[in-house]
Amino acid sequence: MPSLRHRVASFSLMLVGALMLAAPGVAQAGYAAPVASDTGCLQYYNSGGRDAAGTLYTRCSAMSILAIGANGSITHIPINRTDVAHVAPSPDGRYLYDLSASVRRFVRTDAGFAYDPTFTVEVPPGWAAHGWTVCGWGIATDGYGDIYVSNGGWCVGNPNTILKYTPDGRLITSFGDYGVAGFQGDAPGLFRPAMTIAVTADGSRLWIADELNFRVQFFDRTADATTYQYAGMWSGEGTRWTGSLGAVYGVALDPWGYAYVTQTTTMNIWRLDPDGTNPVQVGSSATWRPHTVAVDGRGRVYVGEWGQRIDRTDAVPGPIPALPPKPRVDVADPVLTSVTTTSTTTGANVRVSIVATDDIQVVAVRTASEFGDDWTAWGAFQSPLTVQLTAGLGPKRVYVQVRDAAGKDSAVLSVATARGAAPDLSAPVVVLSGPVETNAATIPLTIDARDDIGVTHLRLADESGTWGAWLSWTNGVATVQHPISAGYGTRIVFVQARDASWKESEIVRWTVVVPAPRAPDPAPVSTLPRPTPTPLPTVPSGGGGSAAPMIARDTIAPRLISAKAPFSSCGRRITLKIQASDNTRVSFIRIANEDGRFGRWLRYRTVTTHLLSARIGRKSFSIQVRDSSGNISRTTTRRTLVKTCALR
Repeated sequence: MPSLRHRVASFSLMLVGALMLAAPGVAQAGYAAPVASDTGCLQYYNSGGRDAAGTLYTRCSAMSILAIGANGSITHIPINRTDVAHVAPSPDGRYLYDLSASVRRFVRTDAGFAYDPTFTVEVPPGWAAHGWTVCGWGIATDGYGDIYVSNGGWCVGNPNTILKYTPDGRLITSFGDYGVAGFQGDAPGLFRPAMTIAVTADGSRLWIADELNFRVQFFDRTADATTYQYAGMWSGEGTRWTGSLGAVYGVALDPWGYAYVTQTTTMNIWRLDPDGTNPVQVGSSATWRPHTVAVDGRGRVYVGEWGQRIDRTDAVPGPIPALPPKPRVDVADPVLTSVTTTSTTTGANVRVSIVATDDIQVVAVRTASEFGDDWTAWGAFQSPLTVQLTAGLGPKRVYVQVRDAAGKDSAVLSVATARGAAPDLSAPVVVLSGPVETNAATIPLTIDARDDIGVTHLRLADESGTWGAWLSWTNGVATVQHPISAGYGTRIVFVQARDASWKESEIVRWTVVVPAPRAPDPAPVSTLPRPTPTPLPTVPSGGGGSAAPMIARDTIAPRLISAKAPFSSCGRRITLKIQASDNTRVSFIRIANEDGRFGRWLRYRTVTTHLLSARIGRKSFSIQVRDSSGNISRTTTRRTLVKTCALR
């Protein structure tokens, strides 16, 4: 990998610590002003990492590694290589990993760190065919020894990808640019290019310096304990831009998870809280550009290109968090062992018992009805689970599927039950309300019809006692416009309800008065002979007394002679052949599906089409016709089987 000298030649002459002290930085918010580093390193040192004991390892000079203990001790360990740049230790400090043109491992000996030629890391699938290698700028390790590589930075033509390996070099996961040579993006989760990488001790959060996007991005480990997802970013824009670009080269973490970010062009160093918020400037320079940064076990910040150390002055956040057990990797799908319920039920809901296992944890469940394509949303796993059945009586089936914490789904199991009628304990009850006087041809009648198992039908009659057809009805309150006889006097509407077991309510009546118009003032007496008036037909007024004039009207309902429907259909839309008769003329037709809600009145035709209710299965529908006087026929019901061959 090209060294920093090849990329920014103007910075390669910073070999003398005294020169770096010429431009002391400024620290703020709990940090002292930078002081000259006492590490004895003459060249700038690069990013590094800490082992389980808190010892920081970072490059010091061309031939040595700087080790700063948690107690502040300083040790120079020979490595005898001039091409070592970014390093990260194993938790026990036995190994040191380096990233340049490849990932290398060095073994700790009495004489220093010795190169281990037997160690290699897997190249991601498909890379070799393109000639791509593992090459980049940043490398880090977590408290369990897993290795994290920021691939692509300054490696021309390589994918900008984050790679995670086991301690022995096996690839665990990767994300970012998965395989486009030299691709650089600015969308969240992409890099331009990926530079220094830092990781929390438990491996739960990764931080990646995104140089030319002028930001640091962070990614959180998902529930499967293997993959990572984008969690956020921070950019220096709005902090100290002053018209120049703040390229982000470096990021490092202290023992408490706080992130330290370098803005190279603007020569600033910032601290972010562990959640990526609350930026605090901890140092700046007027001369030297900080490309890399490292933090020791006491939270002291080392800026090699400045040759300086920035000490923390406020209290540390608390004890260093203990390393939790390494999360188990979810490698198996959950297994749905059994789904059971009662064989019959009379209610709309049924309780389903579920037995499911997983190598980590079953966390979610969903269900579907007998149609198998109407899955509910995923909900928290529980057993037993209350499931709502589809409407209607008869055989029912419940499908069940579970999901684990990693998002893996089980196979689908189902269980059968049958929904029977609830016991009918009483007949329906009907309560009426409406106006007591009207001059209109119809009366708005509010009907409250209720029953313990539900009202299904309703019928009405006028004072003649002639009942209309049973109409489909829903349990509850609704308002209808009922026609009344022409003329003046008292009019009566009779109402009766029926429930699902054909129990009928008592007949309830509502009385309304149609008042006669007020007689006009007498006309002047004429001496001319008056013509003999033609008498009008009369009917009883309903109140006893004298007869009131009535206008004759059509009271005969039409008759639905036949309604032919297909026995089965591959689609929901079917063609009906209708034949109806009336003493005047059949004018309108309407149709209702199983829910009993009739559509609007349509112009009567002997051939018409109708859209059945959704989903496959046997469908029933009801038909009525009406004449021009508003008389409605009796309801005729037909059935058609909708098959799966062409469900729309």
